[in-house]
Amino acid sequence: MKALKEEPEKRFSSAKDMLKLLEGLKKGKKDLPLDWIDKGDILFDHGKYDEALKYYDKAIALDRKDGRAWTAKGLALHNKSRYKEALKCYDSALKFEPHYVLGWRAKGLTLNKLGKYKEAIACYDKAIEIDPDDSRAWNNKGVILNSLKKYEKAIICYDIAINLIPDYINAWNNKGIALYHLGEIKEGLMCFYKALEINPFFDDAKRNLKSVLKVFRGNIPFDLTKPGYNLCEQGRYEEGIDFYDMDLSLDDKKSFTWYNKGLALSSIKKHEEALECYNKSLEINPLYDMAWYSKGKSLYSTDNYEEAIECYKKAIKINPKNKEALLDLGFLLNRKGKYEEAAIFYDKAIEIDGEDIYSLNNMGFALYNLGKYKEAVEYYDRVIAIDPCDISARHYRELALSMSNIKASNDILQ
Repeated sequence: MKALKEEPEKRFSSAKDMLKLLEGLKKGKKDLPLDWIDKGDILFDHGKYDEALKYYDKAIALDRKDGRAWTAKGLALHNKSRYKEALKCYDSALKFEPHYVLGWRAKGLTLNKLGKYKEAIACYDKAIEIDPDDSRAWNNKGVILNSLKKYEKAIICYDIAINLIPDYINAWNNKGIALYHLGEIKEGLMCFYKALEINPFFDDAKRNLKSVLKVFRGNIPFDLTKPGYNLCEQGRYEEGIDFYDMDLSLDDKKSFTWYNKGLALSSIKKHEEALECYNKSLEINPLYDMAWYSKGKSLYSTDNYEEAIECYKKAIKINPKNKEALLDLGFLLNRKGKYEEAAIFYDKAIEIDGEDIYSLNNMGFALYNLGKYKEAVEYYDRVIAIDPCDISARHYRELALSMSNIKASNDILQ
């Protein structure tokens, strides 16, 4: 494991577009150093350091005493591994603006990179002296103390940073690393988890959590399925599966985790793997109706219709109010031409939710195919009353009404 360093966040999707926007906003106005710095920052955020340097130099040419321009130039040089030149820039910035916190912090960053830890800490201390609420300075000081194996002191720094910004994910992750090195494994795990609770996409914390879980023995005081579920909710299924796998590595007897992993695999159309997960879930808990239902859905997706029907029936037997299973079973029976049986299950679904358009439409379809046109019309009328714009219901209502009239005419003739 390795402590993190601060990285600038990208603020714009396109450097070129933002530069055009800035040009438009500044048109007709006299250029100021800040204008050139802003343009440079856009390029910096997109990793275009050489181009950014040109803009920072223009800002410096307008005002050689601008500490922000010198610091920005130093950071661009730092990211190009030109550390000695970067330090000269910071020194220029601090000569003109000795209380510029970012200048001290940036200098600390570069000194740390050069392995000059004592000098780097002195820079962070200076930044903290100027602004005791600078959370990044506290975090970065902790990073160096971590490197020096002064873990207790590092944790003090991280705690201050977290106290200032409770959702500071880098500080939580770094604190976890320090605690791990002190042998406080469970507490370290809690920190990695906290970082992921704040941002489930934070790969460094996830890597650290996964790594420590491999050697950890015991009960964890948090739920690994929660970030997995949150990731899946956002369409990040494979990342969500990582969390389910971590949870199962600790205890493979969790029916709910196997079920959730199956759902994630189904969502990325890995139905064979999903079926294995549902089977595991049902081995542990044979009365888990949603696992039977989801297994049925995967079987349907792999054209195993008869097996899917059996799974839906098992789900309904366990939970007669499982509306999804009732509807999907009705749909499959409709598809197989078993309209009378399908109508039974649609009727049960409608008892649960009398305003479910899908249930009402499909009941109308089943009744239409059974030749019960008048009843079919009644169900389509219910759909239209809920959603007057339902084109399908209007279309099939007209067909059913037409067939009902023809049937009535035939009955009269007979």
